[in-house]
Amino acid sequence: LENGDLLASMDLYASGAPQNLTLIYVSHDDGATWEHRSELFPCFWGKMFLAGGALYMLGCSTEYGDVLIGRSDDGGKSWTNPTVLLRGGCHARQVGWHRAPMPVLIKDGRIMTDVQYGAWSEKVFCDAVLSAPIDSDLLCAGNWVCTELFDAREHISPLPEKIWGGIEGNVIETPDGKIIDFLRFADKTALVLNYDPRDPEAEPTLDKVIDFPATASKFNIVFDDVTKKYYAIVSYALDEPQTKRNLLSLICSPDLIKWELCEHLIDRRYDDIKEVGFQYVDFFIEDEDILYLCRTAVNGANNFHNSNFTTFHRIKNFREVQK
Repeated sequence: LENGDLLASMDLYASGAPQNLTLIYVSHDDGATWEHRSELFPCFWGKMFLAGGALYMLGCSTEYGDVLIGRSDDGGKSWTNPTVLLRGGCHARQVGWHRAPMPVLIKDGRIMTDVQYGAWSEKVFCDAVLSAPIDSDLLCAGNWVCTELFDAREHISPLPEKIWGGIEGNVIETPDGKIIDFLRFADKTALVLNYDPRDPEAEPTLDKVIDFPATASKFNIVFDDVTKKYYAIVSYALDEPQTKRNLLSLICSPDLIKWELCEHLIDRRYDDIKEVGFQYVDFFIEDEDILYLCRTAVNGANNFHNSNFTTFHRIKNFREVQK
């Protein structure tokens, strides 16, 4: 926040539960200690971002539910009633809207972010970009538009085993000024779609499937104005020993195509991949450091996926750790 406070949000979830409660915490001492600030209901898979001097939360009402947006004018202490941007489903085994706390891009007068329509149980995920003019009232649903849905099954053959589309994408500007949606796809691969903000309702088009050194897990990509490189914190993919989400690593790229390892951040590669997970990191760059929040499953979690902690971390002088 502008006053230097840090905010962290996290979902509460369990199999068969409503999947609709988000907790928000605040730190006044640069992350050393945290205290509860507020909670949002309904809210799931939410992303906080700042725009026009206000704090927003963009998420879903529940797993595969409605896409919602709300605003806070007091640093997350209180929130407006949410506005429904897209109507979805009402049950985890029905198709509806899917997203994650993915980056929000503000570029050329528009605010843009990634969404999917589908469900794991139905073996389908179609990709889209949701956007609005940045100078419009973001709580007015009529100001938002969604692209037509990109269905990977119609464009990529054969699809990787047990993959039905891209999910959890990063809408980001390339070095040559194009806007792409860079999505989680399969182990060691990412899906890249083209998006035209001048035609914000047009279906994204297939660009390429690229090599990407991560397992099938959500990642965020952030551009660094100093080095002119793109950074991501990923669940790093190794064959021996096989990793899943037990090796968390910082990687970088000059062009969003060729990625290299900067540093392994949390290395538990020799632990049981079914029991340990460091995953779904969200992060930002602050001066010389990277600050990140991690969904952490360790020390007796239900399993690697069902985390029992949310942990806060700092990479000091991150530009100096590049190999």
